[in-house]
Amino acid sequence: MPTNEYNEFTATIAQKCFEEVRSRMDLLKQSEEIEGVLQDILREVGRLSTELLYNEAAQEAKEKAREPSFWVKRQNSVTFYTIFGSISVASPYLYNASKQLSKTPTRQFLGIEGKARSQRLEKALVDFGAE
Repeated sequence: MPTNEYNEFTATIAQKCFEEVRSRMDLLKQSEEIEGVLQDILREVGRLSTELLYNEAAQEAKEKAREPSFWVKRQNSVTFYTIFGSISVASPYLYNASKQLSKTPTRQFLGIEGKARSQRLEKALVDFGAE
């Protein structure tokens, strides 16, 4: 994302966060809580955004893996852990009955399987352990 667009985007998000927190809090009486409230909001925004993006990637993986002879036998979802918390990612099971072959594009293209952790989360855990 170009710098100007990024700066505009983050400024818009910051303004929305400001408005939301300001409408819920008495800043003079609750100044100690500002960071915690903001952290909760931003974590949930990150979690929801991450979930949407991973599910979009899973849809693209499914379309890439799909061949005329393969059909979606099961539409499962898997729990995937990120720095923002756990998310649910679509994980379809594609099957070709005549060749008795199967594909799991979410695992094949994204490397996501149930109860796995994102690379960013793994790095954070290792860094935390190192300290």
